[in-house]
Amino acid sequence: MTYSPLEIIISDDNSTDNTFECCRTDRRRYKGNHKIILSKNKINLGIGAHFQKVYYEIATGEYIIGLGVMI
Repeated sequence: MTYSPLEIIISDDNSTDNTFECCRTDRRRYKGNHKIILSKNKINLGIGAHFQKVYYEIATGEYIIGLGVMI
């Protein structure tokens, strides 16, 4: 990727599995130049409110690309 710096936000909407802990471990191993932000909600907000929280309260970049994963 040629765009830099990237702000990579991984936000967990209070999942009940081990997702957030896995992301935290991977972030510690990351050696790249991009900023990694981890966030976990205390309660499940649902996809709409969760996206709004990330967009309006966490993200600071000019461009935002969202990716939602539901299992």
